[in-house]
Amino acid sequence: MQDADRCPRSLAILIRAVSPGLLLRLLPVIVSLVCSVRRFQAGEVAPTATFQLETDIERHLRELGRVIMEWTLNQLEPADPGLLPPQLHWRGEYYSRRTQRSPLRRLACLFGPIRLSRYVYRPLEDAEHCLFPLELALGLVDGTTPALADHVGRLSADLTQKCVLRTRN
Repeated sequence: MQDADRCPRSLAILIRAVSPGLLLRLLPVIVSLVCSVRRFQAGEVAPTATFQLETDIERHLRELGRVIMEWTLNQLEPADPGLLPPQLHWRGEYYSRRTQRSPLRRLACLFGPIRLSRYVYRPLEDAEHCLFPLELALGLVDGTTPALADHVGRLSADLTQKCVLRTRN
């Protein structure tokens, strides 16, 4: 009964602490995770059922991490472009901000692929490359997050290519 009494209070604290937008994205994953646990509890205890539960939990936790990562990174820049500087100077070049966010960029992180929406700054003079300050600030490496780049680097230093590919599948 004590747990039942604490549940509404804990839920209220969670709702106040976490953005409703993030909670709405997490809720389907959490419900699916709970269903996996219930299925296991209702079934016969067996190695195959335990295997299924464990792999289901891993998949759901990865999805929770992916959703949290994507949502968090997409909240870093303001929705109103007027809150960002109209021009930037970087490495000897001047760049002007566009009012629209650039198309979504697919990134790879430890939890799987995520999409990132960000503002683009175009060079004032003829130059080949646009500037994405958010990507620079995040430390993205060839479309991957720093943690994934580190993970891949450690795997490639320690293992053969064949072993690395096996660990990610």
